[in-house]
This record gives sequence, structure tokens and C-alpha cells, in this order.
Amino acid sequence: DHLTYALTLGVFGLVVWGLGLPLLGGLVLRSGRKSYSASTLRANYGYLVNGYHHKFYYWELILTYRKIVIAFISVFLSGIDAGVQALLAIMFLIFCLYAHLINRPFVDSNLNNLETISLVVVIMTLWCGLLLYGNVVSSTGELIIFLFIVVQNLWFLVYWGQQFYREFIEDMKVTKPRLYAKLSSCFQHFSLNRHGEMISKNYGRKRSDGIAKPKDQITTLSPVTESKVGATVTVEDIEK
Repeated sequence: DHLTYALTLGVFGLVVWGLGLPLLGGLVLRSGRKSYSASTLRANYGYLVNGYHHKFYYWELILTYRKIVIAFISVFLSGIDAGVQALLAIMFLIFCLYAHLINRPFVDSNLNNLETISLVVVIMTLWCGLLLYGNVVSSTGELIIFLFIVVQNLWFLVYWGQQFYREFIEDMKVTKPRLYAKLSSCFQHFSLNRHGEMISKNYGRKRSDGIAKPKDQITTLSPVTESKVGATVTVEDIEK
């Protein structure tokens, strides 16, 4: 029967590809960590260990298993109540958040903060969804919860975009310094032009408010000063 065939292949793929390959990768990283230096390990397995502290070389595998557990809860436990699924996922993610806060495996503190915020947002989204699923709040409360879900996720996207932009600029400084220099000069030129326009507008506003023009100010100079126009000005002249 088709269902039995599909389940057999699904379980086999889950065990081999979902559990076996990350475990095999962990064993390879462990043996490589004992045999090679930190630089050699990053050169050979940089796609797995880059960005982490050396002692947390295996953390990418933990993130992989975290995704597998969430997928297992949402797929293989679909026969139970959705509220129970959400509670199990929340409990597991709280444990993951605790492990992350204790270890802080990323070298960059901004990445640690980004991971912390992402876990908190997911936990709060699931918790708010659990409140909506239970029908324990009024229609006004449901609207407030819905807006809270939208706002917190939009805030996370904005924060993620800022961090992505910062990392993109830092990477451009190293990999494409000429392009970065050209873009910086263009932005500086644009900023100076905007600053000049603002000064011109402010100066024109002051003139319209009755401030004397530079030409008018020249006519109010003293005779001594007028006689010195175009000549060398000495200290005695300034004192006079």
C-alpha cells in the first residue's frame, strides 16, 4: 500500500539524512579538531565552524538537530492536539534559549544577540498563538495579540536587516575595498551637497528675516577699515 511505502521511505530518510549525516559531520569535526589546528579546521570545514568559538565547533550541528526536533513535533505529532504541540515546542525552545545564553557560541556578540532575539520572538509567537487557539480572550484581546505578533516580527526583521547591512559593509571593506572606497566617496559627496543646500536655505531664510546682506555690511565699515581694503592689515589696524 502507498501509505506504508511512503512512511517507510520517510522514516528511512529521516534517520539517514536527518540524524545520520549531522552525526557523521560531528564525528568528522571531532576527529579533525584533535588532528589539526584551529586554522586548518576552519580551512577544511569553514562552512560549519566559521563564526563560532573554537570550543563550540559543533554548534552548527546542534542548530541542525534543533530544526529536526521542531519538524518532528509539527509533523509526526500532528495527530495530537495543536495546543499540546505548541506547548512541547515552547518547552524545547526555552531549553534551547537557555543553552544559548549560557554558552553564547558565536564570536560576534551581535550574532549572539540576533540568535537570542530570534528565539524569544519564536517563543512569544507560539505562546500568543496558543492563546488565540484556546479562545480564552475576547475579540479585542485577540486583536491586541495579533498586533503584538505582527509588531514583534516586523521589529525582528528590521533588526536583522540592520545587522545584515553592517556585515555586508564589513565584508565589502575586506573583499572589495575599491568598490567600498568609490561608494563611500559618492555618499560623502551626496552628504556634502545636502549639507550645502541646507546652509543655503538657512542663509536665504535669514536674509528674508531682515539680516543685512554682505554688500550692505561692507558699506557700514569704518573709514579706517575702508582705506585698508586690499592692503595688508596689521595688529595696529585691528586695534584701531
